[in-house]
Amino acid sequence: MKNRIGQTAIALIFLGMTFGCTSEQTPSNNAITSQASSDPITATASASTARPVQKTANLSIEGETEEITLTLYNEPTAPFTTYFPSESFVTESGCSGEGCGYRFLAKTETGEANDAAYLHFFFPSNSQTAEEMEQSYVEDVLSSNNWERIPIQESDSFYPWAKRVIHFSSADAQSLGQIIIGEVQGKGFGVIEFMEVEYAEGFTPRFAAIYENLEFNED
Repeated sequence: MKNRIGQTAIALIFLGMTFGCTSEQTPSNNAITSQASSDPITATASASTARPVQKTANLSIEGETEEITLTLYNEPTAPFTTYFPSESFVTESGCSGEGCGYRFLAKTETGEANDAAYLHFFFPSNSQTAEEMEQSYVEDVLSSNNWERIPIQESDSFYPWAKRVIHFSSADAQSLGQIIIGEVQGKGFGVIEFMEVEYAEGFTPRFAAIYENLEFNED
């Protein structure tokens, strides 16, 4: 009964998560090998020089509208640029034989990375479609982290690149998230959105800001 109540609460939280908005454990194939950095990675590539280094946005955080400064993220190896609240996140990136990973982790008051809430992008080294990515990636991530699928009807308000969303929670219902299978120019990639339950209200709109500002580089 306790677990069922916990999953019901998580389902209600999911109704307000990123893909319904308009405005740790680490997966085995996260490909993060480089050091973390609390300093924002700013534009260096020609594809992103037209984007300003900073801009502001109004986010609804814990019931209050706040004006937040967003900083341009442009890791040289990343196939995308975006904006993120640099006051709230530490970034990590790295590549291995399996692919490249890029993470935005919650920042502690002392500026250190806190994996109680994070957004993780993974781009495999071998070219895969979204369908192939789903078959090879999702079960590996779920099983390696002991996460359980949560059967929630998907919303229609996905971003164009998002092809499939799988909701999950931890076995003790103390953390939740979603695995997003995306595809751009025929190439699949994975996104993990993870947070402990108490972080959901504050970090869901922050994650949404990252999604909404994504621009993928052209080949």
